[in-house]
Amino acid sequence: MALAELKGWDPSGGVWRPIKVDSSGRAVISAALLFENPPTEDQEGKGPSSAWAFDHGANAAAHHAKYTDAEARSATGDLLDSVGKALKKLNMNINDIENLRSFILKKAGSDYWTTHFSTNSTSADIYVFGNHSVYGPQGVNWYLYDGTAYRLLLNEVQGDAKIATHAAIADAHHARYTDEEARGACNLAGTLYWSCPGVAFQTDNDSTRNCQRGADGSIVALADGIPFILGVNLPDGATVTGVVVYGNDAAQDETWVMHRVTLDGTTTDDMATAAIDTEDTSISYPVIDNSQYCYLIYTSTLDTNDAIYGARIIFTL
Repeated sequence: MALAELKGWDPSGGVWRPIKVDSSGRAVISAALLFENPPTEDQEGKGPSSAWAFDHGANAAAHHAKYTDAEARSATGDLLDSVGKALKKLNMNINDIENLRSFILKKAGSDYWTTHFSTNSTSADIYVFGNHSVYGPQGVNWYLYDGTAYRLLLNEVQGDAKIATHAAIADAHHARYTDEEARGACNLAGTLYWSCPGVAFQTDNDSTRNCQRGADGSIVALADGIPFILGVNLPDGATVTGVVVYGNDAAQDETWVMHRVTLDGTTTDDMATAAIDTEDTSISYPVIDNSQYCYLIYTSTLDTNDAIYGARIIFTL
């Protein structure tokens, strides 16, 4: 039988090359192609060398059995026992206990509980005892340590008695104010008024409109065809029940209108209207809403010697 030679293809050289074998005919391959010491992360084609694996396995610090419950508690200084009961004092040093809703400390085997608040042994301490006749009457008792002795601050029974005494004093309590009573206490109950003199009115163009303002508060047109405008400021939430503009006899042929206008000036609504010297009590949109609207009164065109004396708005809160 003819001898055969094992070869492998070398793609870089484009030739077949002989593969080395040992005396037993086994292929001889470099261990560096398959193993590393130490192994490199994410090298899926290679494994750790025998030397690295042996040393790692013999390293006691690299492995240990899973903690037992006792070992876990020991690692935290045996602060708690197996049922969560504290075995040692909790030393917070300068750290705070935050968001604590409540806690109760009870003496073992006793029917009373006590809670102690303290900063140090010489400062004022507070003790709270519950259901323990040795330290005071039955119930909850608050004591303050003043450096010499514990002084009773408050006993539950005594506190209840004082509360009952206070509750029996009629002058110490009254029913909650109603909205109407609160407004009365602030002198804002019932019918309220807003008013202004005629001089508060403006013409639509003061530079060209001829008018006269008098010491009596009136404003008089000195020419024909002059409209007047008045800004109105009422409390937010007020309810308007009546509006009137006062003037002389000559002005009674003219009219007035109260408007609410959206703050961006895009919408105008009539709230009330009548002849001068006549009150309108049929109010549309009566509730003042200063968050969305502003308010004004304007008149039709007044003629020579027509006078406005003032305006009045009736409202409630």
